[in-house]
Amino acid sequence: MSTINGRASIAGSSQSLGNATDTQLLLSLRTWADVVIVGAGTIRAENYGGIQAHRKTDTPAPFAVLSNSGVFDFDSKFVHSYTTAPIFLLSKNNPANIAQAQKLKQRGLEVHRIDTHNPREIIATLRQRGFRKMVCEGGPSIYSLFAAHNCIDKFYLTLDPCISSDATMLFPPLYTATSASSAPSTRISFALEHYQATSDGILFLRYKKI
Repeated sequence: MSTINGRASIAGSSQSLGNATDTQLLLSLRTWADVVIVGAGTIRAENYGGIQAHRKTDTPAPFAVLSNSGVFDFDSKFVHSYTTAPIFLLSKNNPANIAQAQKLKQRGLEVHRIDTHNPREIIATLRQRGFRKMVCEGGPSIYSLFAAHNCIDKFYLTLDPCISSDATMLFPPLYTATSASSAPSTRISFALEHYQATSDGILFLRYKKI
């Protein structure tokens, strides 16, 4: 999701962007996926609830939550209200995550401590769990991380016809030394597979890596 000037949010959230068609696309991708990758910051900013059953499936794919800090609201509906339990991927480089991991495990939740700056380790961990079809739902820092490591095969872009003064870019630069130093500098090309516009001017684009 992006404004026409490349911003991913308005007032810190993407909820006012897009339309009902965009929501249906999001739900369809979740239904197709074996697992949905999302950053902890996005869960907080967008006030995510837990994954729930819906008319397309009674056994929806779990969220795989990436977190460097391990900071979560343990009273939130995301942790307590779900059909499919989330999986937590916490940074092994942060010692504070040991205590946070224990709290999550005490609630019966699955936790892995990995290098969350390395998308290939993230993907390998999820594949070991039997997941093959993965959707990366964001947010922007996660998009940039996966793009920098050439880990995006197909890219869905919803373009909202507005301009936002919000500072959040859809693909912000990688500032962390760990991720920036390990990611190669390269150009990754995509081909346009499909496009569609709705009457309110919102454009839906689907690209495939070539």
